[in-house]
Amino acid sequence: MKKVFLLLTSALMGVASFAGEWDYSDNTLTIPYNSWGTKDANGESVQYQGGAAKILDQAVFDATEETGWTPAKGEVFMVTVSGTPDYTGKFQLALIDETEALNYWGAWSEMVTIEVTKDVAFEYTAVLSITNTTQTDPDKASFGNDLTVANLVIAAEMTGTTYKESDQAPVRTISNCNLEVNYQAALDVEGLFLTYQGAADNAEDGYKFQSSTNSAVAAAKKGQFVNVSFTGKALNEVSQVMFTLIDGSEVAGWYKPLCEMTTFKANIKENDNVSVNFSMELTDDPSKAPAFKDIFLAQSPKSGVYVIFENAKIVVDVTDAPKYAEPTAVEEVSAVAIENGVVYSAGQIVVYNVAGQVVATASQEFSIASLEAGVYFVATAEGTAKIVK
Repeated sequence: MKKVFLLLTSALMGVASFAGEWDYSDNTLTIPYNSWGTKDANGESVQYQGGAAKILDQAVFDATEETGWTPAKGEVFMVTVSGTPDYTGKFQLALIDETEALNYWGAWSEMVTIEVTKDVAFEYTAVLSITNTTQTDPDKASFGNDLTVANLVIAAEMTGTTYKESDQAPVRTISNCNLEVNYQAALDVEGLFLTYQGAADNAEDGYKFQSSTNSAVAAAKKGQFVNVSFTGKALNEVSQVMFTLIDGSEVAGWYKPLCEMTTFKANIKENDNVSVNFSMELTDDPSKAPAFKDIFLAQSPKSGVYVIFENAKIVVDVTDAPKYAEPTAVEEVSAVAIENGVVYSAGQIVVYNVAGQVVATASQEFSIASLEAGVYFVATAEGTAKIVK
């Protein structure tokens, strides 16, 4: 990964002080102590914070060769960071205007937070989208004022109720650290955007993407059927795209699946027009005050900020009887090499059951004998075949 110099300054609710830097000699990212941050029982801050405006300017210049850049809604920074922290707690990334005129904290983007553990290496990619261009905090005197300077803020917060004085340090560090920032201009496209979520659980599956939108579903219960009509033009190559309906309310723990996460289309090529109708049985009841959300997941062999379905039209409702057939994820194609019970391909082989769920993956060769009795779809780079065992 590209190593980028960081000049970090601390300024959450006070005057900028302390400095840290990306160290080329030992690959250590240092995050300075923030005396204005959250306090523990001894009155010591457990928060560390720094900013790095120049890294954003460089990322934009690398992509566009433009100077004098001012952020606009829809622009995106994808920040990938890896390393080993010297603390247990939160690692946070955000885009803010930390000038005095904006009361030191005007949010260009939402803050992304992950949990890290002392001496345990991590790697994470945060997608920071420009969502605000004015101060949105009504409690600040600068409420409604235009944001001016974009700054990448890196923060750390230690967990625990109290700390000994010896636990505090002028900086928190991420050793063996790599940091890369990629910029993407705002896209003039209408459709469904699934945001990059990092590497897939299995390396051979490439990368994963997700979209979460408020659903038009008003009521649902176990035993009913959720019906989905999906159309759109795929602007990316997509290995598979999946759907589930959830209850996203606080009482449901923010994420309670109401049906199986199911693949409804696979082996989508760039610029393919996708049109699929399917129904799925609800396997759980929502809470008494549900917040229904449509969740789309995708896997793609290529990394990026988004997987996009242009001009996507999605209609989701719930009925007592299904409107459509259950999704099979793939269509039967004959151009698949199968000899003596072994599937051969020049690339990846993915096996789905009739519900569209992945039951096996392999590279170049797959033995049908390893499957239990049933009906399956075997998808390869050369085509897809239906297998009844």
